[in-house]
Amino acid sequence: SILPVLQTTNDDCSPQYHMETALADNQNPFPNDVIIVPGSYNPPHHGHIGLANAAVKALQQIRRTEEKECNESSLSYSMLRSRYSSLESFSTTSSTSSLALKSIWNKVDRYTYPTVLFEMSVTNADKPPLDPSEVERRVGFFPTLSDMPNDWGVILTNAPLFSQKTCLLEEVLNCSPLSNRRMTFVLGTDTFVRIINPKYYNNSVEKMIDALVEMKEKGVHFIVGGRLEQTESGSKKFINGEEEVKSLQMHVQEMFTLLTEEEFRLDVSSTEIRKQMEER
Repeated sequence: SILPVLQTTNDDCSPQYHMETALADNQNPFPNDVIIVPGSYNPPHHGHIGLANAAVKALQQIRRTEEKECNESSLSYSMLRSRYSSLESFSTTSSTSSLALKSIWNKVDRYTYPTVLFEMSVTNADKPPLDPSEVERRVGFFPTLSDMPNDWGVILTNAPLFSQKTCLLEEVLNCSPLSNRRMTFVLGTDTFVRIINPKYYNNSVEKMIDALVEMKEKGVHFIVGGRLEQTESGSKKFINGEEEVKSLQMHVQEMFTLLTEEEFRLDVSSTEIRKQMEER
């Protein structure tokens, strides 16, 4: 399911925002080369929006670089815009909610502004599945975030592992017209470090590399946002996985774009927000 932020009008003509399930009819409304921001979102907050915005800017720069490198090819600027914005996969028999989503995305220049989807898995490898009421509660926070564009959405899956997310999403996502990039996952540093830790691949570096290469072949790209970490001396240091990436083979390093401190730094966490909510 995908839940876009839809705007309706109250009786007093004031705007009301809510999220309505689309894709119930298994249609494929996704533009090409989308940004996926996985998380538990308990709750979602402005840091998530800030990270997504930083990822949008990073992907825009990547696209501009790719366009420059392909200037000598037969792909004109107008053709690129058309391919990034293509929503031809919509059926004329799509559900009302899917057509509403198409209407939203048709108003946005997908070449300039990549689509952002916040992905939440309702199942977890180490915990029981989320209760439907808890899923609804977490999703309900998104329309309350004033800085979330209404063409962004939330996608619910049953894929807790990145390998599972990749297999699920590759069925409905199309590649960039300039590369084999199909989806860009946006991660925090802690999640990124786990992805490249052989511990999660039966302590095998070879299996870890094989898993990453398989995702790369399916069009996966990662953008990593950093955070401040307290050192033993008590000072704070910005980390974004730079040292860990350097340890990877070059063809695997290419999968990762690391945001600098100037581009994004996370100073808030869902855990801190939950504590504040409990204290009220």
